[in-house]
Amino acid sequence: IVPQNADDDPAMKGNHDKLFRFCIGSVDEADALVCLLDGPDADSGACIEMGYAYARGKPMIGVRTDFRGSEDQGVNLMVAGVCAEIIQAPSFSVSVDSLGEAVVDALGRLKIV
Repeated sequence: IVPQNADDDPAMKGNHDKLFRFCIGSVDEADALVCLLDGPDADSGACIEMGYAYARGKPMIGVRTDFRGSEDQGVNLMVAGVCAEIIQAPSFSVSVDSLGEAVVDALGRLKIV
């Protein structure tokens, strides 16, 4: 889910309550989440979705292409704790294709694909 894309939908544009419900509903419908964890700290909205998904028993794969380190596997310990696996793939050393393959492999280990 890329909530910014909802701005393309006239029914969603500027309707924060509807967008929030869409994001939560999408987590409910998902078999698993693949979460981008780049930046000095993971996106706050993604963290809420991850916490909600964890509470709902949804498996998550974290993806970090940022080379900067942090507490645990490059991210906050609570974020790392809810992920079944974190893929460390610094953007300057990994192609998009190999990153995609790593995500598919990780989902396969979770028996999602």
